[in-house]
Amino acid sequence: MRIATLVGLTLLLADCRAGVPTDRPSDSLLYVWAGDSAQQSSDFLAVIDANASSPNYGAVVTSLATGVVGTHPHHTEAEMPADAHLLANGFKTGQTWLFDLTTPRVP
Repeated sequence: MRIATLVGLTLLLADCRAGVPTDRPSDSLLYVWAGDSAQQSSDFLAVIDANASSPNYGAVVTSLATGVVGTHPHHTEAEMPADAHLLANGFKTGQTWLFDLTTPRVP
């Protein structure tokens, strides 16, 4: 099993009860915008269960690869935008992704 070291890790904790549509009414999710420091695998957005009372607390719910390697994931919004569309920047390439999080567990 290969374990990748993350580079450019950006975290956004979202309480999905606050005005954003949810799959379940008590979802608390952590969005992680990251990349592989060895630059072998695609940069990605991961969705992690951040509900401390959930039996899956801390587990990756899903991830979405960008299909691009080595952009150096750099920053996202500081707060979840009201429209649930998250901008995420790849610093080294000047690329920006727009992730649709209106279905929070399935970007």
